[in-house]
Amino acid sequence: MMYLNKIKTVVFAWMVFLHSTNVASSCPSECRCFGFSGDWIADCSTQNLTQIPSGFAENTTEIFLQNNLISTLPENAFSNLTKLKFLYLHNNNISEIAPAVFADPSLTLKYLTLHDNQIRILPGDVFAGMSDLIVLNLNNNLLNSLPPSLVRNLTGIVQISFSGNNLSSIDDVTFDDLSKLKYIGLSNNKLRSLPQNWGNIAPDLYSIDYSGNNLETLPPVPSTANQIYATGNSISTLSSSSFANATELYEMFLSLNRISAIENDTFLGATSLGWLDLSGNAMERVDDFTFDHLSKLQGLYLAYNEPLSSISSHAFEGFNETIYRLSFDSCNFTWIDADIIASLTNKQLVIWMGNNPWNCDCNLQDVVELVQSSPSKFYDLNQITCQNPDDVKGKKMTTVDSKSRCSPAPITKAYSELGLAIGLSIAAAVVFVVIVGFLINARTAKIINRNRQQTERTSRQDEVASVL
Repeated sequence: MMYLNKIKTVVFAWMVFLHSTNVASSCPSECRCFGFSGDWIADCSTQNLTQIPSGFAENTTEIFLQNNLISTLPENAFSNLTKLKFLYLHNNNISEIAPAVFADPSLTLKYLTLHDNQIRILPGDVFAGMSDLIVLNLNNNLLNSLPPSLVRNLTGIVQISFSGNNLSSIDDVTFDDLSKLKYIGLSNNKLRSLPQNWGNIAPDLYSIDYSGNNLETLPPVPSTANQIYATGNSISTLSSSSFANATELYEMFLSLNRISAIENDTFLGATSLGWLDLSGNAMERVDDFTFDHLSKLQGLYLAYNEPLSSISSHAFEGFNETIYRLSFDSCNFTWIDADIIASLTNKQLVIWMGNNPWNCDCNLQDVVELVQSSPSKFYDLNQITCQNPDDVKGKKMTTVDSKSRCSPAPITKAYSELGLAIGLSIAAAVVFVVIVGFLINARTAKIINRNRQQTERTSRQDEVASVL
């Protein structure tokens, strides 16, 4: 990241062209040396060298030694090169480094590349005194650990990278007091955790890459960090403790983890987040609170979450005007509320939703019509196909005639007459029941009234008899 190797090669080629007749007075026989504005450049690259050549001019400022077979860096390899600024030693077989190999150029060296070698151990003081060093690249070696004092005095360092090694832990003080540090590369190691003070290691830290490790929890995001790469770890849950101070965070890459849970208010401290990649995880649903506080979100990637089948109706309300890249393809969706898509109003909106088992029945009619009416919004239009019902299985959603399939069936004359006959029959039956009920009630009332009169007569006769 941000390495200038290619730029340096182009500049070197240009200088060769301009100064091909200006050969240095002191140059190793295995190299080509050229002068440029009083500085000397030595190109010793790709010469099958097994050791560092001798005889460099004292005013040499740049040495290309990459792509050779060099295995050791002895103490006198760069002696008297007190003006050396750029040293390229990558892609060799270096396995041994003397502690004082960089002693003479230590005060002037700015770029040092040692990546793609066989380095297992680094002396703790090998970079001592390199206060002007800006870039240090030790990627793709065999390092198992870093001495705590290794980079302590690199007060001018801006980019430092140890990706592609075998690091399992890092001491809490390893990156202390590096006030100009902007980038740390730690990807593709065996890290299970990072220092407790990780959130405050450098006041100007901009980007960190710890992808491809064994992290089970997301380390705290430093307050100045703009980019975090944490792809390919074993993170299962996201919580607010990781983002408590992430006020400057703009890009967060968390794909290919095991994330199945995002706690409420996780992003409360990350209100500037613009891009969030959660693809290739184990999420099952997105509820109304999953992405709370992300009012500036522009890109959200949820693809390849195989269990993901549900998005709540208000899940994207907080950023419905800002988001313009949204993916939930290759998940397990059979249905989604059309209002979720319709509510996203950014004119640059592009959506990926293909390779899902869409059930294109009448419940999905609004989504089908939305896809058909606004095809330019859907990037993977040809992959948006129906899995059910059987009569549309395998068809592109753009070809499904949902209007005719889901419209009410027309009422024919025969069905109308049948319905009228049935209605009249029911009405007649109701009238019959009412009349019969009325007659029965009337007869019953008459009988009851006659019985009541008979009882009253008998009672009066008994009263008269008792008086006589």
